[in-house]
Amino acid sequence: MAMSVCHLPLKMSTFHINQSCTEHSRKLSHYCKQHDTAICDACTEKKSLHQKCSDVVSIEEAAKNAKQSTALTALEATIRDGLKNIEQLINGRISEKENFKKERDNIKTIIKDTREKIITRLEELEKNLKADLESKYRILKGKNKNALRTFENAQKELRKHHDSTIQMQQTSPDLHCFLATHQINDKVRGEMNSITKTAASVKNYKMEIELHPYISKLLKELEGVDVLGKISVEEKMAGLQINDASLRGAQSLRGPSVSNVSSVSETRLRLKQNFKVKQTGEEMCITGCAMSSDGHLLLANYNGLIAGVMEYSDAGQFIRNIDVSEQPFDVAVIETDRIAVTYGEYDYAEIVDVKNKTDNKKIQFQNSCWGICHRNGKCYVLIHRSGISVMNILGEKLKTIKLATAIVDYLAVTENRIFYADYGTSLIYCCDMEGKKIWEFKELSIKGPTGLSVDNCKNVFVASEQANTITFVQHNGNSSKILLNEEKDLKKPSSIHYDMEKKILIVCNKEDRNVTIYNVI
Repeated sequence: MAMSVCHLPLKMSTFHINQSCTEHSRKLSHYCKQHDTAICDACTEKKSLHQKCSDVVSIEEAAKNAKQSTALTALEATIRDGLKNIEQLINGRISEKENFKKERDNIKTIIKDTREKIITRLEELEKNLKADLESKYRILKGKNKNALRTFENAQKELRKHHDSTIQMQQTSPDLHCFLATHQINDKVRGEMNSITKTAASVKNYKMEIELHPYISKLLKELEGVDVLGKISVEEKMAGLQINDASLRGAQSLRGPSVSNVSSVSETRLRLKQNFKVKQTGEEMCITGCAMSSDGHLLLANYNGLIAGVMEYSDAGQFIRNIDVSEQPFDVAVIETDRIAVTYGEYDYAEIVDVKNKTDNKKIQFQNSCWGICHRNGKCYVLIHRSGISVMNILGEKLKTIKLATAIVDYLAVTENRIFYADYGTSLIYCCDMEGKKIWEFKELSIKGPTGLSVDNCKNVFVASEQANTITFVQHNGNSSKILLNEEKDLKKPSSIHYDMEKKILIVCNKEDRNVTIYNVI
């Protein structure tokens, strides 16, 4: 005798089993294999969904051996996998919480170390300054003591002569008094002459303090600092995937792998040309470089005797000096005959027509202007304590982009990314065109970053003045490679430029006039 599934005594405390058709409110009596669902009598009637379904059996037949069915086994496997996945998700969040704590503790350590380094250095400077003060104080004290001793000895002698004179008046005869008067007078005159000479040579001293210019500048800049640093939180999707036994090609629970558009590990440099620029003063300081459309190198000498941008061929032959208003800090090419120039400490930039000097355009800013780039008809100028000022090639200011740090000297720009470096912290930043940080990067090979340039894949070349390296940073800030170091005659590299069309990298040493051109392969 067949059992009626609908009347089985169900004892389910956590799940309610629906035994009626949700569409017709009738008892479930059949099972459609084609649609894998339980149905009622009305579901097979005319104009119903299952009217033409041929593979319909009674629900009793379908329920035979349900406890040993593959469907139940699959359900159990799905539940087990679900529990396993959830456990992994929970463990992942617990691990993430521990990561938060580690990151917080690391940042606290950095803050503490920074404070201690500043205090330690200030204590060293204070100790040295106090030692110098004590040394000068002892010297001045000694000089004053010698003069004081001379005057005190003279005072004693004069008092003796005074006492002798009084005694002589009271007790000595006239002859003795006459002779003694002349003798004592000679001694007094000699004593007074000696005192007069000593008094004429005595100097008064005044001790004052003049703070080091860097300290004064630091104190002035600290007036505008309201925080020691900025805590940033980078948010990105975890990319978690669920391992579901009921789905084909199920993936394990893990984050997505990073696919590099262009790997820095395979990039190499091949020497093309090396030369020294023409000496224009006792000291030179090449701080900016660019390449014109005809392949000529434009070099900015921030310490030259002549205010001009030097133009060289790629073979190292001097061509001319392009006159500008001051010693240039950085240069960017706008068009064939137009360049943009900044002047470091000066609070203006200039668009220079290399053929017609009367067409030069000066753009005034509130603070000093440093690195400059040109991209897609726009110039990007680094303004200390302001950010990046964006202007068109007519010199009209379009907007200002705020940065994560106040003092930045160099930048590189693509169609939708801006890269810049903080010399003090040696951090490399990548942000969007509104200044929102995308990533930041720090590496031991980068110390005192100066010049920046970017390739076609948004990988960044970084010149490190203090580390004597050229480092190549991956476009996503995940990895890097040292391309050059001091073994390759690299000495305080300051400015670099990558030409995307020719695929060459120009590297300029800051002080020894050395310029090197490499093919990037």
